[in-house]
Amino acid sequence: MCFARCADYDIADREARRWVDAPGVRRAGNILTAFIGREWQRGIPSQRIVLAGISRGGATALHTGVRHARPLAAMLAISCCLPLHQETAVGAYADNRSMPTLTAHGSQDRVIPFAQSENSRASSRTLGYVVETHTYPMPHAVFTEEVRDIADWLRRELG
Repeated sequence: MCFARCADYDIADREARRWVDAPGVRRAGNILTAFIGREWQRGIPSQRIVLAGISRGGATALHTGVRHARPLAAMLAISCCLPLHQETAVGAYADNRSMPTLTAHGSQDRVIPFAQSENSRASSRTLGYVVETHTYPMPHAVFTEEVRDIADWLRRELG
């Protein structure tokens, strides 16, 4: 298993309801795509690569995973939403629609409002993605029950 921290992007302007820095999201996605490519060149099949992240890292994982040109093992996105979801239909790679995807979000999140996560999930499902969702009574954080659920999901989906 390999972990990497890719570039973040800015949450642009909450007051103006601009939640993401589009060029930054694309840059972060390109960095993650390059990392996946390096792992593939080192002999790790893309079907064994899981993209996972929390907050902006989760958003980058979602943005990159649906667009990746090879099938991936799974995606895990915590306390985030799908950035640039209006572009997803155009850039999505069909083979990744069946990829197991888990999202988890706190109902009391004030950083990335729960409604943003719900809108992302609805958009993803409309496009044919299967997304398992967990909601927790928490703010923008990760807590013990959530970690247990993630571990159970990874064991179930990846064996």
